[in-house]
Amino acid sequence: MRRISSLFLLLLTVGVTLATAASRVGTELRVSVNDTPRQRYPVAALDGQGGALVAWANSRLGILARRIAVDPASTTSGAEMRLLANVNLPAIPGEGEVIAHKEPALLYQADGSFWIVWTHERAYLKSAPFHDTRTVLAQEIRARKFNAQGQPAGDTVFIGKGAPPFQTNPRVLRTANGIVVAWQTNDQKGQQPTGNGIYARFLDANGAPLGAAFRVSQNADLVAANPTLAAAGDGRVLVAWDAPDASSTGVYRRVYSAAGVALGDAARVNTSVDGRQAHPSAAWLDGSGFLVLWHGATGERFRTRIYGQRLDGNGQAIGGQIEISRGLEEYEYDPAVIATQKGTFLVAWMLWDKSFPRALRAVELTATGALRPGTGEINVNTFRMDAQYRTFLTTRPGGGVLAVWEGFHERRAGISAQRIALSE
Repeated sequence: MRRISSLFLLLLTVGVTLATAASRVGTELRVSVNDTPRQRYPVAALDGQGGALVAWANSRLGILARRIAVDPASTTSGAEMRLLANVNLPAIPGEGEVIAHKEPALLYQADGSFWIVWTHERAYLKSAPFHDTRTVLAQEIRARKFNAQGQPAGDTVFIGKGAPPFQTNPRVLRTANGIVVAWQTNDQKGQQPTGNGIYARFLDANGAPLGAAFRVSQNADLVAANPTLAAAGDGRVLVAWDAPDASSTGVYRRVYSAAGVALGDAARVNTSVDGRQAHPSAAWLDGSGFLVLWHGATGERFRTRIYGQRLDGNGQAIGGQIEISRGLEEYEYDPAVIATQKGTFLVAWMLWDKSFPRALRAVELTATGALRPGTGEINVNTFRMDAQYRTFLTTRPGGGVLAVWEGFHERRAGISAQRIALSE
């Protein structure tokens, strides 16, 4: 295994001055305005005019979005938009059916309109002060287009129609030929256990489904989870996920053509198999290939690190497994990776001690997945972290990156954002 941290130590030994390849620009921004708990699963897109659209799920209100100014000269700013409203109990104590809109994925369009893909959950809730009992009745992956002002611009598309029930954790990506959506299913009631796994569906550029949903993972007896997507320039799509293996959990991948035809079977990505390897994230960089990241056990008790593996356009390994992070705390979780317009990768992940999140870390990598010479990791956040469920990265037209996460801006839990500049 190739260790990036070894290069870091070597540079220190020979006295090379370390410069920060990536750096924070400005201050940490608070995106969410309301203080209704909890704010989860942020996603973002940049509008190319100095602003950004950020969407997230609020546990009581539903799926919200807000436009924010990212560049100082931008006038983009607005109030929170409630895109999809939850249906809650009218009073507590009480009981009855409720609807929750969760886990948004975002696809932005050049005219300012956008698609939200999300988990629509129907449940029966018994609620009393300080205690809830929630029985999930149905979970479906749905999509809807909104105009630039956050108003519906079309009918709801039932992405998961015809696929097994209890669908969650959607991901969406634009390809050279259209759109692809992936999600996981986990039949908690055991009604259709052979339907568990990772599913996907291809859509045209206007969001119309192209054929039925199909299973990506091939072992239907195991619960596969945490899908991620990356698309090559010719329209090929890589789907990666985690699933049980002989040790604990491993990371797997499968590649599809632009027409949605599988280019071979699923295969494991990680080389180290001891312990849990999970929560993959993937990106494509022209001239380099796919880079798949995950957090994995180190072999030491209570320690995880961020690892990676480069793949070619057919999903075959290029070189060996890479260790990305330096291990400043016991646990490093949930990586996010994005290919930048400067021909590099930017990676971010959560840093935890034994009990609490400590920082959102980031590092810039070369096209080969190596640490850029003379550079090191940075802290993305300024304020305290919240218990993190997702970090999301999006590229800026000028070559930088915007990160969004579940933060604790000035002691108020909510959605935070930070501009990141890349090295010259």
